[in-house]
Amino acid sequence: MRLHPKHLRLLAPGLLLLLSMPVWAEGDDDGNPDWFPGEFTASVAFATDYPFRGISQTNEHGAIQGSIDYGVDLTDWLSFYAGGWGSNVNFGDGDQAQAEMDIYGGFSGSVDNFSWDVTSIYYAYPGADADLNYDFWEFGPSFGYDFGVASASVGYLWSPEYFGQSGDGHWIYGGVEVLVPEEALPAWLAISFSGNLGQQYIDKDQVFGTPDYLTWNLGTTVSLFGLDVDVRYYDTDIARDSCFGGGPSAGDLCAERVVASFSKSF
Repeated sequence: MRLHPKHLRLLAPGLLLLLSMPVWAEGDDDGNPDWFPGEFTASVAFATDYPFRGISQTNEHGAIQGSIDYGVDLTDWLSFYAGGWGSNVNFGDGDQAQAEMDIYGGFSGSVDNFSWDVTSIYYAYPGADADLNYDFWEFGPSFGYDFGVASASVGYLWSPEYFGQSGDGHWIYGGVEVLVPEEALPAWLAISFSGNLGQQYIDKDQVFGTPDYLTWNLGTTVSLFGLDVDVRYYDTDIARDSCFGGGPSAGDLCAERVVASFSKSF
């Protein structure tokens, strides 16, 4: 399973996005002509919430999301990928931003059980007032190791000017995924359990709206006849009154939650 860089934020959709490296193929088996290098893939998803590093981006409402990706093997150990991902959002800002569009690209590879990735991501919020300065870049590497039944990863993303012009942003994360052995399940079923931990550092806390914080999630993913169902618990260590000023609704955006997502890849 390949998780595009967006899912690094799920530590994100969905996952959502992180313990294994992309594998790109050529030829008739993947539906692409032999003369065309690489592979195009796409996904669609529905989630009951969209947490970005533990904080709801949809005011605790549902999200419809989708992606399209292209990848090509450059050598036996090096691949290039690029793609885009989108979701609805609701920041409670008077409908200034209703959508998020991410454009990303990078290089990845693996040697035996060790894998690596170097990525760049541009997060855009079309429709938002330019004065809000929502759009931002992130860059960084990640590394993974596959132990067989379990895999682990660590990574780092840096932003020179984080969301809302809140200064330098540093995202440090890690995760573990455990797979139920294939021989223990029917061919049409796959099950995994995973946990992720991340620390977000923000240069200008008051501009962003929260202090530096720790976030984590635990959940399970079930792949059933090609449909991925993920149920996951999210939480942060942000106090209610430190979450965008607190109040009757804002304080809940950083609180614990359980999110279910349903996705299909093509």
